[in-house]
Amino acid sequence: MSIDRIRDQFNQYRDLLPPRLDGRLYFDFMTTPLGDATPHVEVDEKMHFVISERGVEHERRTTDSEDDILYWLISNLAHEYAFVWEAYHRLPFIDSRRRAFRKHRSILRAIDSSWGKRAKLQHDWLLHPMKRNGLPMPL
Repeated sequence: MSIDRIRDQFNQYRDLLPPRLDGRLYFDFMTTPLGDATPHVEVDEKMHFVISERGVEHERRTTDSEDDILYWLISNLAHEYAFVWEAYHRLPFIDSRRRAFRKHRSILRAIDSSWGKRAKLQHDWLLHPMKRNGLPMPL
């Protein structure tokens, strides 16, 4: 679990993402909170994906897997892109979430095919609440 190796891989994957349509830049790899809900990674015996804003921690995911950390970070960026893309390409009477989710999956699939499948499980969980049967959302 080398933080430098994770940072290098994150930067390589981030460079594969399409440029944002709104002109904003994607966030950098962070190991300390900025306080603005930008994800950061903490490493001790395990790796932690953390989102905090103004001193309040909103999300913490813990793993031993570098792939999980990279997926969570890149998925976050791809999700932002997909919803901005959808807003710029909105179609009337079409579920905007479904279009954004398809774009999200296509971006992730271009980086790693297993990531596209992983995102599909999450999207299906969100779109089909009757199929959840009390199961937590797949991460």
